[in-house]
Amino acid sequence: MHPGRIGVYYSYPDGRRDPQPRPPQAEDLVLTIDAKIVNQGNEQIDIQVTITAPVGSPGIDSVTVTALDKSVLDQKNPADCPGTYTFTVIAIPFAALPAYIEAAECQAGVDQGQAIQNKTFTGALFGPVVGILPCKAPGQNRNNPVCIKLQNAIQALRNTILTQCADADNIRNEVKLEWQLAGAAAALAVILLIGAAQAPWPLNLIAGILAAAFFVAFIVASTLAQVRQKALDKLLVQMAVERFNLSDLISRLSDVCCPEFITVPRDVPLCP
Repeated sequence: MHPGRIGVYYSYPDGRRDPQPRPPQAEDLVLTIDAKIVNQGNEQIDIQVTITAPVGSPGIDSVTVTALDKSVLDQKNPADCPGTYTFTVIAIPFAALPAYIEAAECQAGVDQGQAIQNKTFTGALFGPVVGILPCKAPGQNRNNPVCIKLQNAIQALRNTILTQCADADNIRNEVKLEWQLAGAAAALAVILLIGAAQAPWPLNLIAGILAAAFFVAFIVASTLAQVRQKALDKLLVQMAVERFNLSDLISRLSDVCCPEFITVPRDVPLCP
């Protein structure tokens, strides 16, 4: 059996969840997660996973098995919220190890949409299969390829977020400028329309034509501002997801790296 480290967290109807799993407290209904290897080849393993709900739990809603890089290896949604659920995940490549398992309880209550879902998390599992061993005193450990791979992934994602911070700032400035141009064009259009109403022929015609041109400029600038604002909103959502994923990857460093081999920055970049 490979119980791993255990943590619990809550997810909410609007998609939010606790930033990191926390150690279970006495009041938490913690699902029991057991996993064992049932077959091992040269490059992959098959595992059996058993989830057991405690007394008083509404049952098991879903189980997700993920790799170190958070890619999904298997996902199950058992019917009717059972108290115990067992399944097998076959052909997990060594490159995906160690593995992590997240099990979610069914939501209690009539109004399911308002419920806060309790989830139990365990990992890292089966690290010894790929040479990840408990750390000894500094100077007595050897680095491993999994540690190097994870740090490279963290650095790459961190660099992506930093680049996106600059991109978001540029788009934000463009949106601000375009709204300023739209406001100026609208103001000039109004002034020219007022002038056209009071001016004699042919000045009123010229003022009217110029007012129409500035009104078109207002439409173009405001439309561009709205398009870029949508692009900015989409980018900010993407960055929020990436920050969340980066935080998770950073939390897994200690699962595969001894402290003396961790060189990657462990902060999650925030845009200025």
